[in-house]
Amino acid sequence: MPLLKFTIEDAPVPAVSKTNHRDNHSRKTWLAYAPLALAIFLILMPHPSYAIMTKSFYMTTLHSPIRFAIHLVMAYALSLLALTSLVVCAVRDPGSLTPRRKKQRNMLVEDESQEALLHSPDAGDELDGDERAPTAAEIDELAVGGRWCRHCWRARPERAHHCSTCDKCILKMDHHCPWLGGNCIGHRTYPAFLHFLFMCTALAVYITCVATSVIIALVADPFSIDPVVSPLHALFLALMSGIFSIVMASFLVYHIYLVSSNQTTHEHLSNYFLLRFLPPLSMSSRARPLPYHPPQEHELSHAQRWLVRREHGKLRLYDLGWRRNWGEVFGGGKWYWWSRLVLYGGEQRGNGWTFEKGEHVQERLERLARALAAERREERRGR
Repeated sequence: MPLLKFTIEDAPVPAVSKTNHRDNHSRKTWLAYAPLALAIFLILMPHPSYAIMTKSFYMTTLHSPIRFAIHLVMAYALSLLALTSLVVCAVRDPGSLTPRRKKQRNMLVEDESQEALLHSPDAGDELDGDERAPTAAEIDELAVGGRWCRHCWRARPERAHHCSTCDKCILKMDHHCPWLGGNCIGHRTYPAFLHFLFMCTALAVYITCVATSVIIALVADPFSIDPVVSPLHALFLALMSGIFSIVMASFLVYHIYLVSSNQTTHEHLSNYFLLRFLPPLSMSSRARPLPYHPPQEHELSHAQRWLVRREHGKLRLYDLGWRRNWGEVFGGGKWYWWSRLVLYGGEQRGNGWTFEKGEHVQERLERLARALAAERREERRGR
């Protein structure tokens, strides 16, 4: 009988496997919600001083309960609307694509045919919370051009991005926001995020204006106002709300520009975002095709990178005009659409998988591909 005996058995999955890592990675600790709690605290923090200031100025000094009630209701209404959209951004799924299970990934690896990679997702891979699952034709189109997520092991739509923090692909991902409970801003949460920015900006500007009016009245007639209560609270609110107005308004203006041009933060900041959409040049064309398709950033020379960055600053792939761009983000339709828009921002149109491109986009992409190929040819001649 041998001293050692070797048998081939199915080894158990180690604790550091990709599946377990994804499960552990997706669990959020209480620290992930600390920025969210801080955001709620910053929204509610000015209200005690605001109530004291308005009561002292409008009730005691001016004897105007109507103006006091109007200013109080306006501030609390804006705060409530900001909190509703904040909750929606924190708890709603942004449009995440469920990663394939390990068994499904192994089945795809064993199957060497191309149909395995282009097969439509099964019931376990449906979009979380989406109204309609993508069709097989859409999956075929999505997998063309190398748009395949190696982390989730599934087809990735053209405007989706893999979030390294959430470890999932997010439809039309804008950015990952730790202030919203560590959640991503994507296809299903972007309208609520814009609503949150607008309400926070409006709240900060409103409190700043009210506090500034109290300070102006104090300077004009210092003996008619409570010399202790109103000035201290008014100065505190004017300073704090003024700073928040500048900060939040900056973010709001930037995202207004993104919506008007139909871009996401990721697309706007990625200088080489256009590379994945470059069409293959025809063999009958005078310009030779690029050595790799789609080209990668590290494959480009300095001159080619300059061409791509210049075109990225001019070309907007999904720009349909500012009216259609805003309509795509905030949707429309049924009679209660306005109520959703006011309460938390509403919902975007479409399913987040396919998007219409602007006019003459394909022509400009082909022109860029020919310019890159011509620059490549010039570099080879120079060598």
